[in-house]
Amino acid sequence: MKFLVVLFTLLFLLGCSSTGRNANLYSPPLETVPSVVFWGEDSPGKFLGKGHEKVYLCRVDGAFQNSFTFDKPTRVELGEREISICYNEGANHAEAPIKATFDRKAEYQIKLGEHSWTEVNFSVVDKNTGELVIGPISVPKVAGDIPLLIFAQ
Repeated sequence: MKFLVVLFTLLFLLGCSSTGRNANLYSPPLETVPSVVFWGEDSPGKFLGKGHEKVYLCRVDGAFQNSFTFDKPTRVELGEREISICYNEGANHAEAPIKATFDRKAEYQIKLGEHSWTEVNFSVVDKNTGELVIGPISVPKVAGDIPLLIFAQ
């Protein structure tokens, strides 16, 4: 009996340690490093409507950042970067990859534009001047996965 308990414990621990690839999470540069700052945006919730929609910087040079950061500043080091702007609303999402070169310190606001059931529009403006920096960009929305249960007889 003790052998089975030890065996199941080892199998459990081995299963927990091999859950797939490592997450590539974004780590912003130190505040002393010259960088640009991105701010996300959300729409207010609507009574009997669709709910909160968020646009935010979700990837920097391939590293992932989750949607909980949409209302916090995201620092990106100056230079040539590959960034992605993401849209989330419930199970719907969209992502727009962008190659850009940032050569001076600035603060940018990501703005949610008009959108339909199938696509979303957003742009990036200079937070201090309101000048359009990137966009407007249109990307298709992707509906969330809905689990399908099949019952065999």
